[in-house]
Amino acid sequence: KVEGEEGWHCVRVYAETEDGERVPLVNANGAVISRGSHGDSQQDAPNESDLFYVLTDEDIEVDPPQRAVPRDPSLAHALIRAKFAALAQNRDPDLVTLSGRSWVEKHARSKSAGTDTIEVKLGKEGKANVLLSSVLVDAELAFLTDPYGTTRLRLNVDATNELRRASISIDWPDSEEARFFCQSRTEYFGAIVKGEEQFVTQGADLNELRVPAQNYASAYIAWLDAALARGASHEASVARNALEELRFALCVDSVSLVLTDYRGRRREAVLLGPTHPMRASWHAAWVALAEQWLKQAGAADREFVVPTRDAILKQLSPVSFPPVVPFGEELGRTALAVDNISPFWSLYAASDEPDPRGLIGEVCAALGLSEPSIGGALIDSGYVAERVVRYLLQHPYVSTLTINGFNAGRASVLADVLLTLQRNAEFSDLRYDVRLFVADADAPGVGEALTELLNPDSGVSAKEADAFSTPTESHLHPKLRLAIRSAEEFRRDPDSHSAHLSFLFDLFPAEEIRATDATTLDECSFVHGLVQPFAVDYREDE
Repeated sequence: KVEGEEGWHCVRVYAETEDGERVPLVNANGAVISRGSHGDSQQDAPNESDLFYVLTDEDIEVDPPQRAVPRDPSLAHALIRAKFAALAQNRDPDLVTLSGRSWVEKHARSKSAGTDTIEVKLGKEGKANVLLSSVLVDAELAFLTDPYGTTRLRLNVDATNELRRASISIDWPDSEEARFFCQSRTEYFGAIVKGEEQFVTQGADLNELRVPAQNYASAYIAWLDAALARGASHEASVARNALEELRFALCVDSVSLVLTDYRGRRREAVLLGPTHPMRASWHAAWVALAEQWLKQAGAADREFVVPTRDAILKQLSPVSFPPVVPFGEELGRTALAVDNISPFWSLYAASDEPDPRGLIGEVCAALGLSEPSIGGALIDSGYVAERVVRYLLQHPYVSTLTINGFNAGRASVLADVLLTLQRNAEFSDLRYDVRLFVADADAPGVGEALTELLNPDSGVSAKEADAFSTPTESHLHPKLRLAIRSAEEFRRDPDSHSAHLSFLFDLFPAEEIRATDATTLDECSFVHGLVQPFAVDYREDE
């Protein structure tokens, strides 16, 4: 209880009489220990402790030992995960707070698409790492650090996955609503970047951004309403300018992608990130919803804590938010939402894109991201593997499982399913015959995740992958047989391509239909606006 100054200290013990007189002390050798002497060893000074350092700050936190540092998609994900973990252990989740965050050494910067890491400190809960694509970090920082000058970007990806970024320069509309939106945009972006720290949304504390995000989204809605009102003007020049302003507003914070393969064929897509005002509002509402569900889970049985956490972290994602964005320079073209490539970035493609899943694989490979699950995080390899195991249990006589995959892209989900089955001792001897049917069988990257299983030097880290690359006792019966064929070949003769299981990935892409009769649907949004239901009233006349 003695308060010492910060620094090195030691404790020295003396003996005194009742009158306060010092009693001489001797060491083990009988030598008198003089006052204030410092021996070279503990035997020379048995009444003196080792040196220790005194810290006067009561809030000093010592990092707890961690066997492994967890990886989370964002700081918000790490904070929510830690709070639910504290709740599951009957601890107060309010005591879990953010104690620090910083950029750590950036990896693989020599490559076109590397990985950046933000280290998040959660006090006594330990650390967490947030891994980000360096390409997406640079793109987002281009918006965040120049909110007035940068509104759209363009990324060109060649056949070698080399990226070239350019800013699409468009003047801001000269309207009061646009100026107010730009002011709110600057304030919101400044709250994310934190000056010289240069953070992005995935490294921001979204709880602190609720009010700026609401102001940002409100200014955006007011801008759209005003532009729509001016677009209904009877004056042709006013209406034309208003529609141009509306198109500018709908394209804000979008990244145009142009992918060119080795044959010179171009594929176009659009990326929409967390700086978009609608998505900024979604993430702010998502964090508020997490806090509300956390309180409700604390008052419920402990068995509901983990499912509630998984629902927040895995099942809620901004898919189709917004549903469409303007596409290309041609007026009237729109890009439809395909899927999320990460919890904060969504991919949009043309309505006539024949292979959306393959496009996701190409974009993820160019950006240095792992291919995501289907539907955000709902349909992953574990989900599909459970269905395959159910089929195998009902058909125990199957020794070679034949699988047809349509529009599987890189087939990462199928490759993970095979690895999951290989970990199960009951199915470790199972063989596989996989046929991938795609629109273009010669397209690069098709089935790349499966071919990596066949290549021992591919770098697949899972030890179960060795079973697929190790030669079997007969070359007529390999562990994995892979064929990549044209979908037209299946349409011509489907009977010759029978299989035990068929997986359809985006087999029925969206189509443009000229609407002749549109009705207004009065529907409310549910789950606090985080999920958008789509209702279709279809009627065909002569």
